[in-house]
Parts: sequence; C-alpha cells; structure tokens
Amino acid sequence: MDESDDDEQQIEFGTLAEQKDEAYRDNRFDADDDLEKGRIKFPTDKLYGRDNELKQLHELYSALLLSSNRGDETRSGSRIAFLGGCSGTGKSALVEEFVQQSIGANKNTTFIQGKFSELKAGDPFSALAQALNLYVLQLIEKSSIEELQVFKAMLEKVDIMLGSDDMIVLRDTLMPALEDLLEKVSMADETKTEPYSSAGHSMGHDLNAVALALQNFLKAITSEANPAIFFIDDLQWSDDASLKVLKSVLKDQSLKHLLFIAAYRSNEVYEQHPFSKAVNEVETSKGTAFVRRIEVVNLSPDSVAEFIADSVQSSPEEIKPIVEAIYTKTLGNIFFVKQALEELVRKNALYYDVMCFQWQFGDVSRVELENYLSDDVIMMVQSKVNTMPDPLPKALALAAYTKNSIELELLLIMLRAEGVDIESQGLCRIAEQAYDEGLILLDANRTSFKFAHDRIREAACALVPVGDERHQLLLRLSMVLMDRGSQVEDDWMLFAAALHLNSIPIRMTDPMLVTKLNLRVGKIAMGKGAFSEAVMFLRAGNERLNLLPCWKEQYDMTLDLRNNLAETEHFLGNEDNAIALTEDIINHAKSLVEKTRAQYTYILSICGKHDNNYQLSIEEGLKILELYKIRVPASPTDRQAQRSKLRLNVALCRRSLLCCSKFPMATDDFFMAQCKIAQIVSFHAFFAKRFNLGVVVANKMLRLTLAKKSITKDLPYLAVCLGAPCRQKEKYDDAIAYANIGISLLDRFPGEKTLEFLKGKLVMTSMLACLRLPFRDAIERFLDLNKALLAKGETDLGLGAGMLAMLSFYHASLPLNSLLEPKLILLEEMSLSFGRKTFVVIFSLLRQCLYNLQGGGKSSSNPTEMQGEAFHEDVVMAQFEGVPKQMNNRDIAMVRLMLAVIFDDEAAMGSLLDRLDGYPVHDPPLARQHFRMTYTGFASIIMANKYGKHETWADTSYHFFEKQARFGSPNAQPAFSCLKALRKPSVAAFDEAISVCGNAGLQNFTALMNERCGVMLLEESKANGHAGKHVDYLKHALWLYDGWGATAKVSQLQSRFEFLQNAIKEKPPSQLSSVRRKAAMLGVHHNAQPDVGVLVDI
Repeated sequence: MDESDDDEQQIEFGTLAEQKDEAYRDNRFDADDDLEKGRIKFPTDKLYGRDNELKQLHELYSALLLSSNRGDETRSGSRIAFLGGCSGTGKSALVEEFVQQSIGANKNTTFIQGKFSELKAGDPFSALAQALNLYVLQLIEKSSIEELQVFKAMLEKVDIMLGSDDMIVLRDTLMPALEDLLEKVSMADETKTEPYSSAGHSMGHDLNAVALALQNFLKAITSEANPAIFFIDDLQWSDDASLKVLKSVLKDQSLKHLLFIAAYRSNEVYEQHPFSKAVNEVETSKGTAFVRRIEVVNLSPDSVAEFIADSVQSSPEEIKPIVEAIYTKTLGNIFFVKQALEELVRKNALYYDVMCFQWQFGDVSRVELENYLSDDVIMMVQSKVNTMPDPLPKALALAAYTKNSIELELLLIMLRAEGVDIESQGLCRIAEQAYDEGLILLDANRTSFKFAHDRIREAACALVPVGDERHQLLLRLSMVLMDRGSQVEDDWMLFAAALHLNSIPIRMTDPMLVTKLNLRVGKIAMGKGAFSEAVMFLRAGNERLNLLPCWKEQYDMTLDLRNNLAETEHFLGNEDNAIALTEDIINHAKSLVEKTRAQYTYILSICGKHDNNYQLSIEEGLKILELYKIRVPASPTDRQAQRSKLRLNVALCRRSLLCCSKFPMATDDFFMAQCKIAQIVSFHAFFAKRFNLGVVVANKMLRLTLAKKSITKDLPYLAVCLGAPCRQKEKYDDAIAYANIGISLLDRFPGEKTLEFLKGKLVMTSMLACLRLPFRDAIERFLDLNKALLAKGETDLGLGAGMLAMLSFYHASLPLNSLLEPKLILLEEMSLSFGRKTFVVIFSLLRQCLYNLQGGGKSSSNPTEMQGEAFHEDVVMAQFEGVPKQMNNRDIAMVRLMLAVIFDDEAAMGSLLDRLDGYPVHDPPLARQHFRMTYTGFASIIMANKYGKHETWADTSYHFFEKQARFGSPNAQPAFSCLKALRKPSVAAFDEAISVCGNAGLQNFTALMNERCGVMLLEESKANGHAGKHVDYLKHALWLYDGWGATAKVSQLQSRFEFLQNAIKEKPPSQLSSVRRKAAMLGVHHNAQPDVGVLVDI
C-alpha cells in the first residue's frame, strides 16, 4: 500500500492526518539507508493476519452506508465496533488500514481520532478533546473560507453558533478551537459578533449538556454524503466523564451517519469495569445489528513467520529458528515481535552482512536465540533506551509522565529544570534520534511528539526507580507544570501536576500548595461537568486540610473547598459525605451568611438520603429559617394562611404585586440568604403537599421583599407556592395574579441556568403561566426548558417539558406541517435513548395522531384508532402493568377522544369517555389538563345532548372552563365558547364561538364549530323542507381543516357531502395582508392581547 499520498488525501471540511502505527508502519524520511546502518526495515505495504477483522469492520461500515442510502429507518443509525485485544496486538494498525481503504473508496469520509492515557495526565474528556479539537484545527488550516462558510451553515442548522448554549458548552469542554473557526468565518463575512461568556453556567456544565452538544455537532458534520469514522483508542483508561458522554452519544438513535470504533485492552477490562458496563449498556440499547465486538488476538505462527521473513528479506524456511525463538517469547504479539527482532540486532545475534547484502544469524540454535531475548518486553525496550546517548533517556522519562502528545518547547523547560544544559536545536536533534530508533512519532511540523507505543512509554516511566527518587522527580516536574500551566492557561498541566503531587507521600510536599492546586483543578472539573473527577481532587485537597488546623489558619480556603466538595458529593448521590461536610462547615463558619451555602446543600442531602422525604427536609429547613429570624408554624391552619395573605395585602398598600418585578437585584447578603433558604423550604412544602406552609413562607418573604425593595432569583418559586394551591381550589383570580408575577420575575433572569431555577421555571410555566399565557407562546418556553433540563441531567423533567410543548402545539392549532413530525421523532428517539418508555408512548402516540389527521399510508385504517405505523395500541399496552399502564390508558384515551370528536365518531366518544371515568379531574400540568378537559367536554356534551349520557363529565368540563374564562384566561375562552355552543346549539351561539376561536387563531376549533353548525342547519333544512345556509358553513369547515393540514378530515367531509367534492377549488384567496397572513398561519391573531403580567392582579 502506497502511503506517499497521505498528505494529499482531502476530506470534505478537513484533511486526514497522516497515520503511523508502531506495529506495521515505519515512514521515517531516512529509512532507505537502514540496511547500511544495520537497522531492520519493517514492511510498510502489508497488514499481516488481519483479513477477518478487516472484513468485519467493512461489513459494519457498509451496513451503515447502505441503510443511509435506502433511507430505511428501521436499519438506520450509527454503527459501533468495540476492538478488544492485548497491548501490541495491532488494533491501531487495523483501524489505520481500514480508514485508508474506506477513504480511498469515499473521499468525503471524515476521520476523527483520539487516545486516552494510562496516567490520565490531562483534564476530563482528554481523548475526546484531543480528537475533536484536532479536527477543528485541521479545518481552520486546510479549508478555504467558502468551505468554512458551508461548515458554519451546517452547524447553525443545529443551533451551534457564536453565543449559543451548545457553542459555549463545546468551547468550554471539548473544542476550544471551534470558537476560533466560527469567528474566522464571521470576520470573513464582515459580520460583527458580540463577545460572549459562560454567564449563567457558574456551576459548570452538566454531562448531559456536553453529550447533547456533541450529539448535535456530530449530526451537523455527518450526512449520507459525508459519513464519519470516529476512533478512540485505549478506552480502558477513559475517565468517568468521557465514558458517560460517549455512552449517551452512542445510544442516540437519531445519529445515523457515524461509525464509532473503540479500542481497548480486553485483558485489563474485567466484568465490573466501568467500560465493560458501558459496552453492555450500549449493546443492549442499540442491538447487535448496530454493535459488533471484535477481538484482535495475537498473530498465528504462520503470520509471524511471514512478517519476519519480509522484514529480513528471506523465506520462512530459511529463518525458521528465529521465527520459533521469537514466537516462543512473544506468542505472536506483533509489537513484541518487533522488539525481539530489534533486540537480536542490538546483541548481534541477527545482523546485516554488507558483503553479501542479506541478514544473517549464523549457526545459532533456537534455544541460543531465545537466551538472547528478555522475558519482559519492557526490559527489551529499556535496554534499547539505555543505549541512547544522554540526555535522551532523561527526556523520555520526563515526557512519559505528561500527556500523550508533548511539545518540544515544554520538554526543553522540563530538562532545564532538571539541570540539563541543552538548547532548542540540541533537543530537536535528540528527538530526531529517538524518532530514528522508532521510540517516538514526531508531528508533521517537528514541534511535538508522542510515544510510538504505550509499552515504550511504560518502559520510559520505569527508567526512574520506584521510591523517593521517582517522588522527587515528580515533585520537580509538578512545579514546572504548575508554573507553565498558569502562564499559558493550559488545564492539562494543572491536572497532571495535581495527579503527581497527590501520588507523592505527604511528608515530601507542601500541604497548602497541594490543597490549593486540588481546589483549583476540582473547580475546573466541575465547570466541565466531570463531577466524578472533581470529587477525586477535592477529596485529596481535603485530606491535606485535615492534617492542619485548617479552620484557624486557612479559613477562606477551607470554607471554599468544603462547600465545593459537599455540593459535588451531593450531586453524585454521596449524601452521608455531603451531610458530614455541611455539618462541619455549619459548626465552623464565622457568620450565618457564610453558612447559607452549606445549609442549602444540607437540606437537599437530608432529602436525598431518605429517598426524597420532603417532610424531613422541611423540618430541618424550618429550624434553619428560625436562625434567619423567619419563624412560621410547622403546620399552619387555613386561618393562619389567610392571615398571612392579609398581612401581605397590608404591606402592598393598594399597590400591585407586580411592583416587585420592577425592583432592582438584591445586594444585601443576609436578605439573599433568607430568600435562598425560604425558597427550598417552600418548594419542598409544595412537593409534600403542605400547601399552607408554602403559602405562609412565601407571603412572609414577599412582605420582606417589599420592605427591602429588591429581588432575588429565588422569588419565582414563591409565586408557584402561592398560585398552585389557588388553581387547585379553582380560585383562578388569585392563581392568574400569581402567574403574572411569576412570569414577570422569571423574565428578569433570562440567562439563569441553575438546575433549581430551571425546575421552578418549568413548574411555574406548566402549572400557572398557561392560565395567562396562550399555548402558542408557551411552546418555545417548553422547548427551551426541554433542552436546558436534559442538559442538566433531569431526564424526566426535560422530556416532560417536551411533552407539554407538543400538547401546546396541538392546542395552538398550528399547521400540521413538516415541522411537527421531525420534532416528535426527535423527542421519541431521545426518550428511547434515555430508556423512558412512558415518554416513548406519548410521543409516538402524538405522532400517530398526526398521521391519522393527515391520512395516507402511515395512518390507521380507522382514524379514531391507534393502529398505524408509529403506534399500535394493543402492542404498546401489552408491555406495561400497574400504574404505568393506567397512565398510558389515560393518555391514549385522551388523544383518541380528540380524533373521535374531530371525525364525529360517537361510538368511539362513548367508549373513550367510559375509559376516562375514575381518573382525577385535576392534573398539575395545565397543558395536559386543558387537552383532556377540552375534548372530554366536547364529547360529553355531544353525547349528553343526544343520548343523555356522560352528563357528569359535561358539567365538570363546562364549569372548569367557565371559571377560567371569567378571569380572562386566553386558553379557556375559545374552549368555553365552543362548549356553550355545543350545549345550547344555535346559529348565534356557533357564530360567537367561530368568532372567538377565529380571533384566537384556532383553525381546528373554528373548523369544528363551522362543521357542527353546518350539520345542524342541514338537518333543520331536511326537517322543514327549505334550503339552509349549511353549505357555506360546511365549505368554511372544509377550507379550515385543509388549512390546518387535516387532509383525512377533508376527505371524510367530501365523501360525506357530495356538494363539497370540488369545494377546495372554490377556496377564495386570502384577503389578509402578508403580515396578518403569516400571523394567522402561526396561530397568532392580529388583535392578540398584550403581554402577560399587566392585566390581572391581587
């Protein structure tokens, strides 16, 4: 195989870097005269004994390409190959050969590669960051501005752009160079971009945020025409954060054009190893059709003989003693075979005869040859290194204790710190010498290098004797890395220094210096979402602190470190550790304000330790609140709750509660501490259904807010605690007022991204805001919360926000166009990848509802049933038992009831109303309750009027919307106008409903009212023998259903009423202006009400 063209192999949006492998490749520029120098020249044009493994990789990749070309959704998806094998078996060489062949067949293939290190001398995500950042740097260097502009456009399709959340996450964790690339293109476009920061991410990025951002990035850069091969080596050494991110990415069903190859040392991965568990989890999630395990074993004796024969330019028979001796020692491990051959050359047992131009080994027997060879390959490599002139062994030893690839500039600084008198040119010369000997691989610019094999690195590490001599070396090395890392702001140096210092006996280090460094890198790891790595460093720092009178001598650092450690322990579920740390902080902190952070973590940890026992956390929280001079009864009565509201009204002095939203941000530390503790207590009271307690605490804090005339980000929670009980008691005037203040306060903190704030925002939006916020305006809020909560690891809440967004989409009567289906599929695939079957049900159910409305091959034969391409009710229900089955039954009946009303299937209406009997009327998420109550109301009134059945449901739904409509709820008013028309049908009632729904931009309701009025008039005309106005109403219904996208309903009306056969052609052109037409299409009426937060108040 000719490798001379590697540098010319162009990939779209990047270049394939030249690949070299220790086992089979020797591309040194001076290799031609090796024979004269007595060096052995290994073959470069052949892969030995790997035909079967190569075939399996090609089969997997071909399946990926084939499924993409056919568009087969059942077979499409990323493919994964797990390459196991001992060190030195040639896993990297196998991948290199496969990549070379694949790119030869398809020049548009992107190749990305990275490698983990045993020393983990780098920050979290080291291999991923190495691979992805190198890919981006290659794009910047090799691609034209036009190509980069195309690349930028691809990223923007998945919302990766300057300033976006995903961009910030990728910049901070995996791809710092991505910012440079986008800025370069922006400058070329002559567009100005505002500087941005990680504001709102002070607690760092959650691993889910990193995984989602990486998934979006990979989706952007891959396509049917541009597949990608992503290779990560030595995954047995992966850090916990990388493993979790990779696991999420590999399980993503929507990532379709990627082949991921993971190489690992199978002899170092036991059954309970984290990587082994991850492999099993991915295989279970994806299925064996998408995942293949390939074991790369040692070469056979015949393959070894062929390799050695080609190396010494002889036949296997002529060198049989050498082959037998080497195979006995190496058992076919190709790296060991190479080292053994080189050792025989060094010991002159094998030599190149310049007189006869061939390799000779004399009359030495196999046994004698074996005696020349060491039993340990490390000893073989060490013997080779020890023959090198100074300071090469020292340089290799220092480099071995850093990251995979080290710059010569840094190595020069390290050598000088060791007292080695060397200049830059001298270092370059010894680097070339190490390269000539096959010990290292230099980069194309000859400015950095990496070891040619992990075994060589291990041998270089072993050059320094274990014990104090090694500890002293690591101590000196750590000082250099700390100093250099701080100067150039390169995190890996700080991580490496911390790892080395933590491995040195405490007696040899400065405890305070080590503690400060561990705190620093622990915070960096937290910022990247790598909490498992963060806790390791923070614990190491805390161990040093425990040796000192830390609270007395290092108060600030102790407070900072233990707060961070407690929060990290809580995040990881180590609640006992978190509680012990917070108790220590509370006992030693000098002021109450300095205890607040620990007290907050303490309350959360108490709750978490006892399986979310909110009662316990409330009791502890109330004790802490008393310290802040906030005293409330543990179990307030209704009278006490009402009295607290009266006191708030007195404090308002006839002002609107909305005045709070105009206050500036608080600067009083004590007040902010009060709000923080009050927020968690009131919120836990809400979840524990101790509503009176939440009301009393919230009212007290709002009174304090009025007195302080300033606000904190904790106040929106209080609106939830006040408004939710009002809504449940159907006190909608108060509920809507609290919704107003809650929305106004939320909007004061647009960049806030903390988990607690996002949870409060979801509860506020789902339970209260939709009393005042039209569903069309809630969609984007729910979708933003879906993404933000998933990024914080809150899978259920995130998917719940996605569900409410889709229900709001149906509520808002937005067009059933091409935008809805892919969003439902994406949410469905997310649910599947996270293993949330109940959410898979609801999203696939809503997708089948869409197909039934649109008609066509994906719909059910009966549009009111769920037996189509996306969802089959009988199959789904058979998979569940107990409560999940009951919840699924409710959701299925709810969606089918909507279809039954639209398609006027009275038999289905009756049976589905029967199925919903026994379910509670109240549902915390307002979007879901509205959906259910709307169509139970429509169906039950229709059935009650005609058959005298389901009158209870009819009355319940009617009064539900009547009360909300009375207080101005924009979502209740259209539904209530329809219910009034259905309850007492008349042309005037239907006309009023048509007007209200039309003004709200609800095509579905407007169409339904036109249809019901048209059918009523048609029946009246038949009864009295006079022609009626039914034709106009039914035509308008047809046109509205068509505009909505309900093609199946259009077909039903046309088949039912002959005079509608050609009515679509009669549809008049819109008389609306372009602006109003666009607004109408989005479901927004031109006389839409002003922003919430200004209409209703206490």
